[in-house]
Parts: sequence; structure tokens; C-alpha cells
Amino acid sequence: MKTKEKTDFLLPPVFWGLLFIIYSVVWAGLYLDLPINTDFGWLLTCLERFMAGGTYTRDFYETNPPLSFLIYLPAYPLYRTVIDNPGAIILLNTALYMGFSAVLLWRFMKLHNYATPLIYGVFSAFLLANTWILGSSFGQKDQIVLIFLLPYAMLQVSLLAEKAVPGTLRIPSALLGGLAVCIKPHYIVVPALFITARYFFNRSLPKLIKSPDIIIFVLTGLAYLAFLRIAFPDFMETILPQVADLYSADEPFPVTARLPLALYTGAAIFLALFLAESEGTRRLKITLYTLIGLSLLCILPYYAQNKGLMYHAIPFYALGVMAFMVALFGLLYQAAKNAEIAILAPFILVLLLTFILPYRGMIGYPPGFLSKEEFKNIPYHLTIKEKAWNGIYLDLDLKPFNLALPHYEKKLRQASRFGQIWPLIGINGLYSQARTEKDRKEISARMDGFIDLIVEDIKRYEPSVILIPRYKVDGIGSDEPQKKYYERLLKNENFATAMKDYELAQTLSFDKGLYDRGAYAKHKEIPFTTDIFIRKKDNGANSSESPISPEEGKQLKPQETDHE
Repeated sequence: MKTKEKTDFLLPPVFWGLLFIIYSVVWAGLYLDLPINTDFGWLLTCLERFMAGGTYTRDFYETNPPLSFLIYLPAYPLYRTVIDNPGAIILLNTALYMGFSAVLLWRFMKLHNYATPLIYGVFSAFLLANTWILGSSFGQKDQIVLIFLLPYAMLQVSLLAEKAVPGTLRIPSALLGGLAVCIKPHYIVVPALFITARYFFNRSLPKLIKSPDIIIFVLTGLAYLAFLRIAFPDFMETILPQVADLYSADEPFPVTARLPLALYTGAAIFLALFLAESEGTRRLKITLYTLIGLSLLCILPYYAQNKGLMYHAIPFYALGVMAFMVALFGLLYQAAKNAEIAILAPFILVLLLTFILPYRGMIGYPPGFLSKEEFKNIPYHLTIKEKAWNGIYLDLDLKPFNLALPHYEKKLRQASRFGQIWPLIGINGLYSQARTEKDRKEISARMDGFIDLIVEDIKRYEPSVILIPRYKVDGIGSDEPQKKYYERLLKNENFATAMKDYELAQTLSFDKGLYDRGAYAKHKEIPFTTDIFIRKKDNGANSSESPISPEEGKQLKPQETDHE
């Protein structure tokens, strides 16, 4: 049975504008008080080094293709000139993408004659799912993929419905879809499904191939591949093969750990069963089913990445939240006496759920997330700042949590081409699986090749501090962290020679779990011990001769080396 539509608001548009401003100010205030996470810290460093003329193999040995840091380029010119807070750059950059995507979504909904309350309902879900819900993960490249996929999905749904889509809407939406796949190729499953569905319904391959959106999508991918080949040949020839061989072997978390986040999608499916048919909700149902389908589909790329990281779950999680809010809005829109209740109730409910459910969004568990000042005052960071007399340090932690530090302590620079030292992690895994002595020797020689890159960085940048962690070792009958990592590094003659210019100054222990404070109901202590080596001041390095200026705002300048 069809129901009567409610298209009028009781409150004027200025009310919604004020609500949007109040919410945005509160949320942005909370977000800007958080330090950017280590992933953001490294990607901004990659962007800095690239803009200074750096290359993949010499300056940022990064597993992801260049769009992973180039997507932050629009707001980057303001960094350290107008805006000093790296979090503000991330916020501004992501807000630009959200705004562009929102304009396209609004045009699609107007194209399909959505009533104004329905548009408000969808946008309230879009806003909350892309801000508060994501917490400190706001702005991650996986969220950018989500933002780009939404207009592309609306385009495909419109084409499946044989709706005439103007070129000014079709072209940018197809382009965003292509860029989303370029950022994370795992998400090729989304356009693949839509294209398959269009072929199934139209049964005309020539017509499909000649479709402008298909042409734009394919040309975007081909242009990106050409760009990679021309501008980043070292990524294609060196990094990419190593990623397939080494990085994929590291599985930090079980992928099933994040699947409970799909409960929102399940709840949306359940609510959709009770959404009655009407002229308005018929259109809303199309949006709802699209969001549900996308959320379920995005679980596949999450699984394919096989890391179990929270930010990898962003697309299916945020889409699930959007679907849940849209489904609840649809039910209330039919039952409520005014549209305001239908729009605000899902928004408020999901906000309240972040105080109850395991993933707390912007809230966190008591005592809350670290603030920027607390991050700067972690004992580990204070020690680096104190000991690095020329402003340059080299942290050889295999999985560092502090890659954002140089973006808050402007006189500090991390003198390494590596963020996470993923090649050593991968090779160590291969070594443990080697069955013959010949295999172990070959793998060990390969490890020495990467250690030589570390030595190269020491020679190039002459860090005044080198931090080398001690790790626990299984099967030796002791829970104490061992110096096995350092001992293995010293087996490399070049590294041993470089370390003659350094002397052990201090062994520091602290709780590495501080970085994740507020993320868990019960604090997870991660004991961490590192040896701190100081460069002898009579061995050539001083702050005036350093290859990296310690002056505030100065970029890490890559230098020519003999390594090819």
C-alpha cells in the first residue's frame, strides 16, 4: 500500500544550517586535538620528500602506489605556510573531496526527483558516517576511496535504470570511480559488478564498450599506469615486485577481527524488510539497496588486503552505517509527524551508539584518546628530542608508531627511507620458513641488501641518534626483550662499520600501548625497550653541516647517492 508523502519541513532552512555548523565545529574541534596517526605521518613525509625531488627507492620506500600520498596534494601547499597543524591539512583535504562528492550525489538525487527531506536524510547519513564514526581514521585513503565510489555507484544505478545522465554528471562520476580503483586496485570488484550487471541487462557488448563512462573509467586507469611508468619507474620495477613477495606475507591482525563492524549492514538489511512502498521511498529504497550492496561488496577488498587493519574496514563500515541510518530514516519518514524527527533521530541514535559499541568513533574509552600535547610528551619522543643534537634521528623500529613526530616537532627529521621497515619483516618470515641451508643463505644475503640501504641512509643524513629496539624472541625461555635484532644488523659489515661512529647512551623502556590509549575498553600494555645510540660529535656530523636543515618548516631534502 502506498503512503502519503511528507515534503514540508516545520523548521526553516536556517535551522539545518545552524545544526550543520554546530556539529562541524564540535567534531572538528575534537578531531584537531588528536595527533595524526603514524600512517598519516608517513604519507605526509612521503609527499614532502616527493615534492622535494625524492624518489621511491631512495627517499620513501613505500608499499602503496603514489596516489596514496598524492591525494593529499590539494591542501598541501598550505602546510607549514598558512596551516601548521597536519591534522588541519588532512581535514581540509578530505572536506574538499567530501564536498565535491556531495555535490554530485545531490545532483543525482535531484535527477531522480528526490523530495527535499529524503535528500536531507541521505546527507545526514553521509556526514556522520564520514566524520564522527571514523574517529582518528578520518581522511585515510580508504575513506577517500569510499567518497569517490559513492557518485560512481549512483551513476551506475542511474544507467541501469536507463536514466539519461548529463555529461557534466557522468564524466566526473566516472572519473572518480577510476581514481578510486587507482588508489586501491582491490576495489575493482565494484565497477566489475556494475559493468557485468549492465551487460546482463543490455546484452550488447559493443554498446557497453562504447559507453562514455566505461571509456572514461578505462582511460583513467591507463593514464595512471602511464604516469606510474614515466614518473615512478622505480615503484613499478623495484617496489611492486617486492610488495608481492615480502609485504603480503605480513598479517598483523586476523581479518575476522573487524567483521563485527558489518553489524550495521545487517541491521540495515533487517530494517529494509519493513520499509513500505511509496513514491518517495521507492527512490529511497534504491539508495538503501545500493548502500547495502556496496557495503557487502567492500568486504571482499578488505579480505583481499589480508591485514585486518581498522582503516581497511572503513568502506564497508561507513557504508553500513549510512545504510542503517537511511533505513531508519525511511521507517520514521513514513511514521513520524514531521520530517525533522525522521532526519535527526537516526543521527542522534548512531551518535549515542558510539558511547556503547566497541568502536567509539570520536569518543574513545576513558581516559580518552591522546591529545597532540600528550603525544609530543611521550617519554620516547622527549628522549629523541633531547638526544638528537643535530635534529636528525633514525628509528629502526620495524613497526614504528611515531612516524607523525616530525610533523609536531618541527626541528626533528627521521633520516630513513623506510616508514615501516617492511622488507625486513617479510624476509624474516621467509627465513623462518626456509628448509635448506642454501635457501637460508640466499635469504640472509637478501636481508643484507636491505640493511645496506639503512647504512646508506646513515651515511647520507648522519643522524645524531639511532634507536634500535629490543624484541622478545620465542623459544629461548625468557620474556625479556633481546638484542637479537641489533646483533643481526651488526653481522652486516657495512652496518657494523657505520655504528663505530656511535656509542650506547641509554636503554629506554616505555609502554607502546600509549599510542592506542582510548581505543580499547581495557588498556593494552605493550612493553617496548630500545637502545639509544648517540653519534660521537668528533665524527663529522654537526647541525650546521647536516644534509637536513633542522630549521622549523624545512623539508627533508633527498641527496644523490651511489646506490642504484
